[in-house]
Amino acid sequence: MKLHEHDIAATIGVTARWELSEWVTVPHPEKLFNKAGEVELRTAEAKLLKPGEWLCFQVTKSPRQGWAAAHHRRLYRYLDLSDFGSIDSVRRILTIEGVTHADQSGAWIVRMQDDKVMKVDLRRHNGAVLLSPGNLRAQVYQYDESSLVQLPAGSSMLTLYDFKHEVEAIDYIDWSPDPDYAARVVRALCSAHDTRADELIVWLEKHAQTASQQLTADSKDLMAAHDALRSGNLAKQLAQDRALLRQIADAFRRDPKTSRLLEEEAAAAREEIKKAARLQAQVEIEREMQETRRTKLLAVQKEVTAYEKAKREEVESMVTCRAADAARELEANQEARRSELNREYAAVREQHERELANVRQQHNHIVGEVEALNKLVADLETNATDLRDKEIASLLRLEQLQQEQERVHSQTKDSYNAVPTKLNRAIMPIRAPTSERVVKPGALGKSIRDFPLLTSKGKEIMEQFVALMLAGDVPILVGTESSDFLRICEFLVSGGVSVRMQADPTLITFEDLWIRAGTGLPTALSEARNMAEQGASPTLLCTVDRIERSGAMYWYPTLARHARDGDFPREMLLCCTVEDIDCEESVNLRDHAVLLDITGAIAGNAALIAAAALAGKNAACLEVGERAEDLLLGMGVMADAGVNLTISAALRAARTIIEAGRLGAGAPNKELAGAFARLFARPQSASLQDTAAQHQQNRI
Repeated sequence: MKLHEHDIAATIGVTARWELSEWVTVPHPEKLFNKAGEVELRTAEAKLLKPGEWLCFQVTKSPRQGWAAAHHRRLYRYLDLSDFGSIDSVRRILTIEGVTHADQSGAWIVRMQDDKVMKVDLRRHNGAVLLSPGNLRAQVYQYDESSLVQLPAGSSMLTLYDFKHEVEAIDYIDWSPDPDYAARVVRALCSAHDTRADELIVWLEKHAQTASQQLTADSKDLMAAHDALRSGNLAKQLAQDRALLRQIADAFRRDPKTSRLLEEEAAAAREEIKKAARLQAQVEIEREMQETRRTKLLAVQKEVTAYEKAKREEVESMVTCRAADAARELEANQEARRSELNREYAAVREQHERELANVRQQHNHIVGEVEALNKLVADLETNATDLRDKEIASLLRLEQLQQEQERVHSQTKDSYNAVPTKLNRAIMPIRAPTSERVVKPGALGKSIRDFPLLTSKGKEIMEQFVALMLAGDVPILVGTESSDFLRICEFLVSGGVSVRMQADPTLITFEDLWIRAGTGLPTALSEARNMAEQGASPTLLCTVDRIERSGAMYWYPTLARHARDGDFPREMLLCCTVEDIDCEESVNLRDHAVLLDITGAIAGNAALIAAAALAGKNAACLEVGERAEDLLLGMGVMADAGVNLTISAALRAARTIIEAGRLGAGAPNKELAGAFARLFARPQSASLQDTAAQHQQNRI
């Protein structure tokens, strides 16, 4: 609704919005727009709108500031007077009696008949009722019920009319008062030099003289005297106007220039008259064509109705005949089918009697077999008694054999203890790191970011990889470059030395990680754990390679749980590798582990500078420090990252974020938290599908 205007801009108050299929109230427009809940309309039409009139518009961003209204159209107040019956009644109400309504003056759409509405200006008269101007000339449109708009206005609904599309007027109404209408007609006749103007003047003079001669002293003739006086004055004025016009016309005719201009204007007027006449003729022809079309359409409809009635009667008669024929045919078919069913019933009954005789014969045979089986059961029960006795004897023998086994096992253990000490350890002992260079986490982070063998992606993955292992997680590297990636990692964090254990099908349970199945000898992981517990090395990188070739789905969750709970020495950094990510074992691990795709992590010229970059004298061991117990800092920044995690994943992510901060990746912040939280939040299956597709493309 328009509130006020300034220069060429109008201020529009926002009250409702279109939602689904209805208008609903905007609860707090001041929160959506400016403090007053208003928008600005800057068009040439803005000044034509009056305060209080309604608009429908779209909201766009204003080039100056705030919001602006665009693509607007007017909504008119609506008044339904179709119940009054005739147009004269509607005219009386709008021009004489007035309409009692609380709304302001302005443009209204008034429904005057069931199928017609007109657009009229109503003005408030004496602050009480709304009246139309005296010289009312209004356009008439076709009524469209879908154009009615119900707009919420406080506790009630306001009805408006919306011309949703461009519509043309179908008629015009002229409700000017009779004197004005007559004066306008007379002036039009005089202005057009119509010969009937002289006759009208003579008639008015005669009317004035006749009325004057018939006057009496009766007061009832006052109205007639007034009419005679008006007729005389009008005749005198028209005669004077006529004489003056003739003088002006003669003066113009004598002037050559004016005469030429008059001829040109007359020619233009004649052309306009021709155009108007042609247009009027076209309108009349179109109206006659519509009337003719409507008449012919009614005649065609009558013919179609008569034809439909005749065809319906014909079809009904045909249906009745066919129904009778179908009934007779159905009765004949039923009789034939009844006879056929009787024959089939007799044949089936005979067959069932034969089968019943066979069944009785088989029953007698089965009774004989049952008797034989009962005798056999008695024999089997006797044999079962003998077998129970043998079972008791076998159990006694088994107990003796178990005692013998325990004795042999005791002797074997004594013999094993007698073997030299070096055979109780792994066949190939683990070489402890010889580098005396120990770096702190911050220096390690700088070394990773400056390392020449890694791409920018590889440096980011290396920081994530080290942070995950320091946080107690067991990350899994995916890709064919895992061996080179681990070689760089052992150079940076464990003095160039690492423990590598190749997985095979015998690796099934968690215990198989520490004791080799079949030999009873400790594995390389077991030796690494002993070294870490004894403090033989500041850090030791331990890797289980190609875990998809083992029963990883059984032992990996247990290994990861112990690592996350801090059951292993902090100096022991655990990780795994996978190459075939499409196999069943890899698929089953996706919900238990963080998988890092290292494709593209190694620089293209790494092989040329590897000897210089991985020189043994530059290898370093990482000083891991104490395990972080206060996770509030990591949880705080992770809350701002906007990633939904489970409780377990949130704790792991918080610990990883703290370890990443120690590596010099920066103080825990929203970006760092989001990057690590997504490693735990997003479905591993989705990320691995992308990795699997990339590996498949590489194979192709």
